[in-house]
Amino acid sequence: MRHPKGLFVLSSTEMCERFSYYIILSILVLYMIEVLHFSPAFSSLLSGIVTGMIYIAQLLGGYLSDKFLGNRKAIILGGILMAIGQFTFAYSASLYYMASSIPEHSAFLFTFQECIFIGAIFIIALGSGLFKVNISSMVHLLYDDDEEKLLDSAFTIYYMAINIGGLLAPFIVNFVVGAGDPSLYQYGFIIAAIYIVCGVVGFILLKDKYLYSHDGKKIGITPASKDESLTSKVGEKVEKLTKAEVNHVIVILIMCIFSIIFFACNSQITTSVLLFCKTYVSPTIPFTNFNISPEFYIGLNALLFIVVAPFVMKFLDWLETKNKAPSSITKIGLGFLAMAVAFSFLVISAKTYDGSTPIDMSWALAFNVILVLAEVLMTPILLSLVSKLSPERHTSLLIGVWFFTLAIAQILGGIFAGAYPSDPGVVTKFLGLIPVPDLASFMLIYVILPFVCGVIWLLFRNKMMRLTEDVL
Repeated sequence: MRHPKGLFVLSSTEMCERFSYYIILSILVLYMIEVLHFSPAFSSLLSGIVTGMIYIAQLLGGYLSDKFLGNRKAIILGGILMAIGQFTFAYSASLYYMASSIPEHSAFLFTFQECIFIGAIFIIALGSGLFKVNISSMVHLLYDDDEEKLLDSAFTIYYMAINIGGLLAPFIVNFVVGAGDPSLYQYGFIIAAIYIVCGVVGFILLKDKYLYSHDGKKIGITPASKDESLTSKVGEKVEKLTKAEVNHVIVILIMCIFSIIFFACNSQITTSVLLFCKTYVSPTIPFTNFNISPEFYIGLNALLFIVVAPFVMKFLDWLETKNKAPSSITKIGLGFLAMAVAFSFLVISAKTYDGSTPIDMSWALAFNVILVLAEVLMTPILLSLVSKLSPERHTSLLIGVWFFTLAIAQILGGIFAGAYPSDPGVVTKFLGLIPVPDLASFMLIYVILPFVCGVIWLLFRNKMMRLTEDVL
């Protein structure tokens, strides 16, 4: 069965937003270190707080959409706010000369330039909260209730579009600001603003032509709490959940709790792993004379997702024909185990580092390949499950709860990254408790955490499958 054209409207709009977001993500830590003169540890912590705030705002965005705005208005308003925030980032970056003589600092005491930067964060967080949760929840509205298997495929396509944006962004950043001149960061932020504007304009032009449900009804116009079609399905007491719906919400909450660990570890790509690659990994591509910047690995992660995801989908479809395909619940457990394997490559490479010869890029490439496999098994499946299991009248709100989980993960990931041993010989403490004497010990943490979660998840998967057997 073919996917509706509305899926590609939503995917392309989200691609522009993710392109904009990944430009910021690619340079945020380096910008704070090189332009704002924050210490690496403080920059990593603040990066986690920033991305966490963006995801926390998803909960507010889901609530406002369900109660007052509807998906379409929320997406347009959110896009406008994000563009304003990114132009404000650019203004902050343009004031580089004012900060050029400020020594490195590690506290919440900010200059005028940094206050502008913090203000832009709040604007972008609010805009993203309105935008991302609502465009994600609209994917589910395109499909009928009996098209649940097609929905997994739809969210994988949706995430491929996200990763196309993530792929392009770091290469643009490398081209624009890769010359080592901190004053060029402002142009990266301007490009990010332009792309989100393009995405919003495209959405406005195409929404009325393609955003329809399976029965020809326009979607995303009426807030879910005021949609009579949803009210009629459940009777007058629209706020009361059935027993099956309560079971579904329980499973969603369990997924949220486990996902905190997965995404806290995964967030290291833009903090500790980025710093690790910048400091210790050879920038030379094997068998060539070409050098790359550390931001390359963020783009590589997106490129590998685009390449790997179709093969994984085809393989799973083949297993489906043999009645051997793992369930969506099982895929999540396998995703955790794959992440543990991925970080084991960084542990081994850190162990072999002799202090003089840079680590061969092949280790970082192997890490990225396996990590992407974990993401393919986890990220689209998790969002698809939340969408399937959410009571229809609360879909945007529960997807907002899901993104709130990602906020906690991002903040926790920033705290995790604060234990990164940037100075050889200096012992840091993970969560202020566990001594981290070297890089290998630091990376080993990200092997142990997902491995334990994966084993526990697989042990209890049958129980969760029974709670969702009426849907999955």
